[in-house]
Amino acid sequence: MNADFDTIASYYDAMYIDEEEYKKEAEKIISISKEFNISGNNKLLDMGCGTGEQTKNLSSNFEIEGMDLSEAMLKKAIQKMPNCKFYKKNMFDFELDETYGVAVNLFGSIGFANDYNELVNGLRCTFRCLVNGGILILTPWDTQETFEENIYHGSGETETIKFCYMESVKRISNKKVDVDMYHLISNHGKIDQYKSKQQITLFTEKEYLSAIKKAGFHMVKRLSKIDFRMGAFICRK
Repeated sequence: MNADFDTIASYYDAMYIDEEEYKKEAEKIISISKEFNISGNNKLLDMGCGTGEQTKNLSSNFEIEGMDLSEAMLKKAIQKMPNCKFYKKNMFDFELDETYGVAVNLFGSIGFANDYNELVNGLRCTFRCLVNGGILILTPWDTQETFEENIYHGSGETETIKFCYMESVKRISNKKVDVDMYHLISNHGKIDQYKSKQQITLFTEKEYLSAIKKAGFHMVKRLSKIDFRMGAFICRK
């Protein structure tokens, strides 16, 4: 069972978004595009855009559009950027009439692929919507070689809510990771409890490189976690 992003959309920004970290990442995306996008097309597709926070950060440098599968997350994104075009699409099986010079698939969302074939199919869909010379910036959730189990926890508050969370990240097989999520949200004196599970697929570095090639891309640079949050594959059509 995957996490219900429609449920957590109402407090996602407060719990997960570090504005300064997002802005630094946006600056790196802009720099990467200037170096590697040779298409002459400055249109960007933000895949798995969620609530649109990074979409917003990138909008001053690109003609930008967003895509996500969660309707509630997209509603949040539209509130931030009412003039931006957003699509409700599955990143592993989609078609778009538009074409782009840059596509970004960030925050390890690619790890929601159920298996290698779905990974390849999603990358092929992305390949088809890029113009020649355009690039994909892809961040893996993690790889089989580098994954480490952990328990993440934290708390915080905004003007409207208080929250605390604990999330257990545990390997259940060579290729699969369970993320057990426990959230408490206080809103106007009412406390809600949210419990869910994400299941992530761990691909090897070799599988990522193979899938990128099979989809039609040329891998032009591999960025480490030091160079880019979660690391990144820079792939050109």
